[in-house]
Parts: sequence; C-alpha cells; structure tokens
Amino acid sequence: MIFYFHGFASSKNSWKIGELRKHLPNENVIAPTLPVDPQEVVQLFEQVMTEQGKPDLLIGSSLGGFYAYYAATRFNIPAVLINPSITPWVTLQSYIGINQRYYSGEPFEWKAQYLDSLKKLNDEINAYGPKHHRLHFFLSTDDEVLNLKVIPDQFPKAGSIRFYDNCQHSFIRFVEIIPEIERLAGRLVGSK
Repeated sequence: MIFYFHGFASSKNSWKIGELRKHLPNENVIAPTLPVDPQEVVQLFEQVMTEQGKPDLLIGSSLGGFYAYYAATRFNIPAVLINPSITPWVTLQSYIGINQRYYSGEPFEWKAQYLDSLKKLNDEINAYGPKHHRLHFFLSTDDEVLNLKVIPDQFPKAGSIRFYDNCQHSFIRFVEIIPEIERLAGRLVGSK
C-alpha cells in the first residue's frame, strides 16, 4: 500500500495521484483529500493506519512532502518526497486567509494557527530523531516556489537525492519517476 500526501490546495484529484494509479494498477494507492488543519491530517493518517495497516511507502509533494517526512519519521516508513516544503510554517505564511483548491475551486481558510501546528510537528520530528536514510528526494532544479538546493546539506544521510531539470514546482516529469517509486515500494515489475 502507498499513502500519498498531496500538496497545499490540492486534493484527491491531483494528476500525480491519477498517474500513480494508472501506472501501478496493482498497487493500493490511498490518496484522500487532506484536511486543511495539520492536526487533522495527522489524525486522518493514523485512522487509515488503524483501519488498513501500515503503508509500504509514503509519497508527498510540496506541503504533502512535509507530512510524509513527519509520518516517515514517526512511524519508520520509507518516503518519497517530491519538491517538499521542509519549513512550511515559513513558506505558507503568505497564504493566511481564504484560498481555493486547484481542482474544484472550493474555498478554504488557511489560518495562522496552522503554521504553529506545522512547527509543532517539526518539533516532534526532531524529538523522534529524524530517520533520513528512509527519505528519497526527487527535486526540481527549476522549482519556482521553494529553494531545494539546501536539501543535500540538510539531509546528508538521505536514502537518495535526485535533481531533475525542467520540472518546476509541480514536478511535471512525475511519470518518469514512477518506476523508481515502484522499486522503493518493493514491488519491482515482474515480481508480483
């Protein structure tokens, strides 16, 4: 089972989720629309684990990359982090107020208290002791939102760090890394 954490203002209708399901039809990809409140995101993930068991792999993009980092550390699960926001309490400050989900136009409110919640989750990561060897980074050299060049210095013991050109923040070359995601999930083509 793969659990996918989508990015800020995205949803279960993210095109990356659609591509994962298309290219890995035999893989159970759990990818709900995440709550806006970070504490509720954690509660949702814990509920999924209670009901369906521990995922084989976590995937997170942007803000979802931070959530995957948190869950990977807390529950010792390997994670693929795609252009992750490692300090979302900083990068999402300018979004306080009313925003819209990309795929539905549904409005939602991003509150200042959510930044505090994200910072507390980061404090928990540090308390658990980050398991960087369980993290696999897929990063865009041309990310227009985040400075990802600092990732190798921040995560020198990461399982892997790969930079890709011409991907932008949305990582438009996502389909190219699906075989690697499948390998990391321990389900190589032909071994099913």
